[in-house]
Amino acid sequence: MPPRRVPPGPVLFRAPNWIGDAVLSLPALAALAARLPSRAVTVATRSPAIEVFRGHPAVAELLPVPPAGADGGFVRALGARRFGLAVVLAPSFRSAWQAWRAGIPERWGYGGDLRRGLLTFSPEVRRGRPKVHQARDWLDLLRAAGIPVPEDPLPQVEPAEADDAAATALWDMVSDGGLRPVVALNPGATFGPTKRWPPDSFAEVGVAAVDAGAALVVLGGPDEGEIARRVARTVRLRSGGSAPVHVFAGAEAVPLRALASLAPRAAMLVTNDTGPMHLWAAGGGTVLAVFGMSLPELHRPLGGRAVTFHRSDLPCAGCYRRTCSHALECLRGVEARDVARAMLGILEEDRGVGPIEQSFDRSLDSTSTDRSLDVEAGGWPPSGGGGRVGP
Repeated sequence: MPPRRVPPGPVLFRAPNWIGDAVLSLPALAALAARLPSRAVTVATRSPAIEVFRGHPAVAELLPVPPAGADGGFVRALGARRFGLAVVLAPSFRSAWQAWRAGIPERWGYGGDLRRGLLTFSPEVRRGRPKVHQARDWLDLLRAAGIPVPEDPLPQVEPAEADDAAATALWDMVSDGGLRPVVALNPGATFGPTKRWPPDSFAEVGVAAVDAGAALVVLGGPDEGEIARRVARTVRLRSGGSAPVHVFAGAEAVPLRALASLAPRAAMLVTNDTGPMHLWAAGGGTVLAVFGMSLPELHRPLGGRAVTFHRSDLPCAGCYRRTCSHALECLRGVEARDVARAMLGILEEDRGVGPIEQSFDRSLDSTSTDRSLDVEAGGWPPSGGGGRVGP
């Protein structure tokens, strides 16, 4: 297939609306900017995902996408910019319709959700999930249009000075001057219950971290203060009330890109499959991630060292649903002791070890305590402080 002709004018990069997907779209953004270096690139997406792109060297402008029902002004804003090309990675009908309605002459994206007729180039249809890892899938879209793409996509997040300062302040507060390893827990997930490992399981891992001499931080977004404080309280109670646990969630949530600054300083992040997981990995940090409804092979974090836990043996594995009719067995079936064992092993390792990727898949055979382990080389505070539970 010959390369697509790109009409004159700037480029609209309609990014995904979820934070994690926005991070995974960064390799596609970089490839597009490298192929069209003289074109100004505008990134449009919803808040807070738009913060992922702030300060990125390939981005000339950020354009927030309004809530549903407020498309008129947004479409006029797109039309006024006279884009020559729109790359529509957001999978919705609405995102493709906005680019079409704005009169952008070239509109690339995957089909699905009845939107293929609104796109000028749509090599395949996607429904629900990608065919390969999400970052690679978006690069394959560009490759099909004639854009050179890298073989090993690595998201590059660009923290600002304020993000670095926030991460430094948090680090100085919790690490005893760098003398103690810092383990962070991220028990929330905006998507819903099919991505949330039980809070008590997070707490069990937290107790193991404290017992090993680590400083413990519980992270969460602006709406996740309650679950973060619950985990912190449980850790303190189970550790006899003596464990200091720092909470940065709710009103004291860490700025998104500050997570990428904090990641290489901390020992690891224990997390659900969420946006912070991808930001942490993009910053070069170590991630222990519990997957529920999604598949690690399609959405694993890229950049740092990643250990993923997933019940791939279940018949409903990879359902990609917001609700569950099987008592969330994919999440409840991941044992906290397995995650704690992996965490303790990493705490004992030399931090100079190169990036690895691990996957723990538990067998349905309840009489067996064995876990399959596959290892592959490679892999693609606010300044005001935070809450503290404990002495």
